[in-house]
Amino acid sequence: MPALMARPVSIRLLKTVLGFLSIIGLLGSGTGWTDQNDPRLNDLFEQLQTVGSQSAADEITDEIWGIWRQSSDEEINQMMKAGISAMRNAQLAEAERIFDEIVTKAPEFAEGWNKRATVYYFLREFEKSASDIRQTLLLEPRHFGAIAGLGLIFLQLDYHESALETFKQVLDIHPHLPGPRIQIEKLMEYLENDPV
Repeated sequence: MPALMARPVSIRLLKTVLGFLSIIGLLGSGTGWTDQNDPRLNDLFEQLQTVGSQSAADEITDEIWGIWRQSSDEEINQMMKAGISAMRNAQLAEAERIFDEIVTKAPEFAEGWNKRATVYYFLREFEKSASDIRQTLLLEPRHFGAIAGLGLIFLQLDYHESALETFKQVLDIHPHLPGPRIQIEKLMEYLENDPV
């Protein structure tokens, strides 16, 4: 069987294809093209500030979470899936073990820290959870999920004013999240009626 001959490709076509691939996220920069460093996030966060409908905001939110959950390391991605599955099945010790391994192997991957913070929150280990949230935010200051988690910790500890300020910070980043908005309304009512 004769060998296939390579067809010549024009430079213009090559640039067009490479441009398309980079737009849809199939090519990355040398520093990695997924996780909290993905350049698509800047545009998505800008869109959150101007989008007109909740359904459009929800689509953008899903896209952001999808990017955050992906690392450029396939082993880490598989571990993330296993850890999330363990959390969903209330296997918190197993989830903690998996996320421990992720933050050890990929300490620059913000979502590993955030997921372990979530496990610690469920275990009521609020100090550890807050520590992992801090690390998440050092890597991705716009992580509205981590900031909301900190607000929930403040609520658990009855630091109502701190919780209120934290949920307001979440809405500055993502004005369309219903959970923080509801918490703000409840906290404002509570603080207005609090005799202390």
